[in-house]
Amino acid sequence: MVRHSRAYALFLVLAILFAIHYYLQPFALPKPDLEQRSPRYTELKPTRSKPFRTSPQKHTGLERVPEGEATYDNKGLFHWSAGKKHPIALLIEQAEQKAKAMEAKIANVKSVKDAARDYTEAFGMRPPKGYAYTQSVPLPHIPALPSLIPFVHKPFDAFLSHPAFLLRDRVTNLRNKDKSIFTLTFVPDGEGDEGTACESDEEWDPEDWDVRSRGRVVVRGEMAWSWRCNNTLSYILPILPLLPPDILTLNPPLEIAFSTDDGPRGMVHNSFREKSEALARAGRVWPDGQLHQAEQSMRWTYGWSWSCPEDTPLKTMGSDMVLNDIEELEAAQHGKIHFAFIKISRQRTGGKAFVADPMSYMDYCQNPHLMAVELQPAIATCRTMWNSDILGVPLDGVRETVPYISWDDKPNHKVFWRGTATGSFHSKRDPWRSSQRERLHFFSTNTSGSVDLLLPNLASRSVPRQDVLDAWFDVGLSGGPVQCSEEDGSCADMAREIEFKGRVKKEDGAKYRYVVDVDGNGWSSRFRRLLQGNNVVFKSTLCPEWFDTLLIPWYHYVPVKMDYSDFFDIISYFEGSPSGDIYGNDDQAKVIAQHALDFVNEKWREEDMRSFGFLLVLEWWRMLSDNREEASFQG
Repeated sequence: MVRHSRAYALFLVLAILFAIHYYLQPFALPKPDLEQRSPRYTELKPTRSKPFRTSPQKHTGLERVPEGEATYDNKGLFHWSAGKKHPIALLIEQAEQKAKAMEAKIANVKSVKDAARDYTEAFGMRPPKGYAYTQSVPLPHIPALPSLIPFVHKPFDAFLSHPAFLLRDRVTNLRNKDKSIFTLTFVPDGEGDEGTACESDEEWDPEDWDVRSRGRVVVRGEMAWSWRCNNTLSYILPILPLLPPDILTLNPPLEIAFSTDDGPRGMVHNSFREKSEALARAGRVWPDGQLHQAEQSMRWTYGWSWSCPEDTPLKTMGSDMVLNDIEELEAAQHGKIHFAFIKISRQRTGGKAFVADPMSYMDYCQNPHLMAVELQPAIATCRTMWNSDILGVPLDGVRETVPYISWDDKPNHKVFWRGTATGSFHSKRDPWRSSQRERLHFFSTNTSGSVDLLLPNLASRSVPRQDVLDAWFDVGLSGGPVQCSEEDGSCADMAREIEFKGRVKKEDGAKYRYVVDVDGNGWSSRFRRLLQGNNVVFKSTLCPEWFDTLLIPWYHYVPVKMDYSDFFDIISYFEGSPSGDIYGNDDQAKVIAQHALDFVNEKWREEDMRSFGFLLVLEWWRMLSDNREEASFQG
C-alpha cells in the first residue's frame, strides 16, 4: 500500500510540474486558431514571419566579393584583409550603385496601383483604405514605393491580429492611466479643440492657438498640449483636410495615442510576434482565450533575447531573466532598459571590418554584444530593431538649421562632437562607463599606446595614438555630470574620471568637415541638422528612423561600429596620414557631404514628414476598424 501511495504521489508531483512548465514557459504560446477569421483583406498566403529588416540588401552567412580577401557577414559587417582596392572604396562604389538602383525603382512607379502592388509584394496584404488619397500629398518620392518606407507599414502587422475593440480599449486605457501619453481624436471640422483649425496650405504653430477657431481634433491625455504634443500637431493638423472624409466622422471617433517617452516602450516575445503577424497576413485574429493565455505567458519572463528569433546568437546565449530576478526586473520596470550598455568584444581577429549594412548591425539579436508584455497601440518617438512599437516622426531638433558653409571653406578638418552624458543613469548599479557617449569620450581622449592604421594607399602604419587624436579628433563630453546618483558617489566619480570639455555653438560645429552622431536617451535629434550642415556624418546608433531605408550608408553618411574600432581607418581614408605625407580621398568625402545635404532637401522636408504621418493615420484607421476588409484599399 505504501508503494502505491509513493507511486501515486510521484505521479502527482510530476503532473503538477508538467502543468507549471506548460502554462508558464514563454515558448508554450498557444497555437492560434487559423479557422477563426476576420474579413479577408490579404492577397498572399501567410508565411513565416521574417525579421523586421528594412535594408534593401541582405548578405547571409559569409559572402565573398571579387576584390581579394573580402567578405560580408550576416551581422552587417564587411571584412577585408587584402585586395587591390581599399575596403572603403568598395563600400562607396556599392553605395553609389544602390542609390542608382533605388532611384530607378522609384521612377518605375507610375500610378497608385503600381504602389499598391509594391505594398502587397512587400507586406503580404493590400494597403489600407484611402491609399489613393496619397496623390493629395505633394511628395514625389516617399509614397511612391511603400517597400522603401517599411516603418510606416510593417509595425502594424502584429496589431492586425488583435480584435479592433480590444485595441480601442487599450488606447482609452493608455489615455486615462499613462502619464507619458497624449491622444488625438479626429472629429468633423469645427468640433475640435479651440485653436486647432488648420488648412492643408497652412503652417500651425502653438503660439497662435488663440487666434484660431475649432478644428478637426480633440487633444486629451496627461501630456496633452505638451511640447512634443504640439510638435506632433504641427505636422498632423495640415494633413487632416487631405484625409478621406470618412476618417473624421467615424463612430466611435478615431483616436491615436502618442508616447512622449525618449525611448521605446514595447517588446514582445518573438514567437508571439511571429504568430500574430501570420494571423494578420491571413486576415484573421487571435481567439480571445488564446490571446489572453499568450499574453499571460509573456508576463513570466523578461529579457531582450525573448524578442529574438530562435536561431539568432543572442537567443542561444540564454541570458534572460525571470520574475524571480527582482532587482533587475525593478530596474527594467523603472525605465532602466539600457540597450546602451555594451560589453565590447571583437567578433573576428585579423584584417579590418566596417559596417556595410547598418540595419543588420544594429540588430542586437545578431550582435549580442549590443546588449511591456502585451501589444499596446501607441506611436513612439523611437524603437530598436525588435521593439514592437509603432514608429512616429519625432520633431525634436528637426527644424534647427545652421548657416551653409561650402566644403572647401570649412576651416577644420577634424572629427567633431560635443554632448552631455545622457543615455544612461549613472550609479553603482549601472555600468555607465560602457554607455555609448561615455565610450565615445574615453575612446577619443585615451592617448596611450599606438594605432595600426590602414592608409589610403593600402599600406599599414603604426602611429602613436596621441598623434592620431591631435590630428583628427575634437570629441568629448561637455556640461558636467548629469543623470547621476549623488548618494552613492557616482556624480563625483564622473567629475573625477571625465575631463569635460567646453560647449561649442552649433554654428561653430558646422565649421568642421566631419561630425559624429550618437544616441543619447533615445534616438539622436540632431541628425537632420548634421546632414544639412554639409558635413560627413559618422553615425553610430541602435535606433532606426522612419526614413532609414531611403538613407544609404557610405552614400549619405558613414556608419561607425559600436566599439569605434573602425574610426581611425575611416578618417584616414578621407584625410590621409596624420603626418600629411600620404593624401586621402577628400574629394569623396565632399561628395558624401553633398549627398547628405541633398537628402535633407529632397527627402526629409516638411512635406515628407507630413506624408509619413498621412500614411501612419491610414494604417491606424485600418487597425482600429472592426471590418478590416472594408478598411483596405479596393483599387
